[in-house]
Amino acid sequence: ESDANNVTPGDVDGDSFDHDPEAGVEIIDQLLEIRRQDQQFCKDEKEGQEQLTNMQGEIDAQEERLIQLRENLRSYNDMKEKYDRLLSVVQSLESEKQALMEQLEK
Repeated sequence: ESDANNVTPGDVDGDSFDHDPEAGVEIIDQLLEIRRQDQQFCKDEKEGQEQLTNMQGEIDAQEERLIQLRENLRSYNDMKEKYDRLLSVVQSLESEKQALMEQLEK
């Protein structure tokens, strides 16, 4: 990290410019560096917020898919139960048919 964060109010008094002209340039460079770091932070923060928004959209889409999948599974289970009941009825009717055929043969 640079010395840009080490600027104190005493560093900016008028006497320091009179005694050391380079001090003014150094302070300006430090202030410019602080500004650049602040701009980079703001840019990074904005990008992070955009990524967060995108991720939330993806989460919402996945949630919708899961809800639809749950509904499809419920429908499948309902149809399977109906199929099993109908299969049981058909088997019962087949058994009854077989019994009636045996009675006719006698």
